[in-house]
Amino acid sequence: MQSQLIPTPRAFVQPTLWIAILLVVIVLGANFLPLPPLLSGTPSADAIGEGLAPTLIGLVVVCAAVTVLGWWRPVLTDRSRVHPSWGAVPAVFVVAWCGLIATGDYSADGTFLLAAIVSTVIVVVNEELIMRGVLITGLRGVRVPEWGVWLLSSLVFALAHYALLIGPDPAGFEDATAFVRSAFFLGTLAYLTRRVTGSLAACVVLHSVNNIALYGIHEDQWAREWFAGAGALCFYAALPVVIALLITEAARDRRRRGDGHAVVGAEPAQL
Repeated sequence: MQSQLIPTPRAFVQPTLWIAILLVVIVLGANFLPLPPLLSGTPSADAIGEGLAPTLIGLVVVCAAVTVLGWWRPVLTDRSRVHPSWGAVPAVFVVAWCGLIATGDYSADGTFLLAAIVSTVIVVVNEELIMRGVLITGLRGVRVPEWGVWLLSSLVFALAHYALLIGPDPAGFEDATAFVRSAFFLGTLAYLTRRVTGSLAACVVLHSVNNIALYGIHEDQWAREWFAGAGALCFYAALPVVIALLITEAARDRRRRGDGHAVVGAEPAQL
């Protein structure tokens, strides 16, 4: 398998990191706007609906900005993909999450499942669009190597979850840190999914399955502890595999350059 860097299609404005960072800050900042919940009427709807309005605002802003910049193609797709074997790690977790969904409890009240699905769709589309879409496009636009694209996009995604420390019902630092660690691994799985499928939509599906699985075990203390423990174990087991894959890819690209072969995608987008 010949690994190739990702080609960046023609854009109205050349992808740059500072624009991507600005959009990330806008989306994260929107979460702190004091807006009324979009869903209400039951405990589940009240809890889930609190952050939907800020998320929608961030989503609209990002969609408008990506349209004006002409970044939709590099945000949504990768023309070059890695070997399908890279998808083995995310595939295992999707199967496990589907098992949790099949056995989960979604009967908290009459609107819980609907609220969970609506929240998942809106939140996940927003997060994947900005993290695995806009941020990755900006990193590649300034020729950050792919291992750096993976590390920085996953790290920003993870650290953003420290927002759990703020709000009307803040989490403890230890709980928030555990969530951040899980988010970093989820970001890694989403990055691998994008590289294998060439599609941001596949990242949305993977992320959505994870979130719905978490909603299904929200009332089960044992299941939540098992999920957290298994997630930590898998994080430490799978992370070296991801690093090894990226190191191997970088080594292949260096050899190709040394042999005089052009590496596809080495040039930034043309204006």
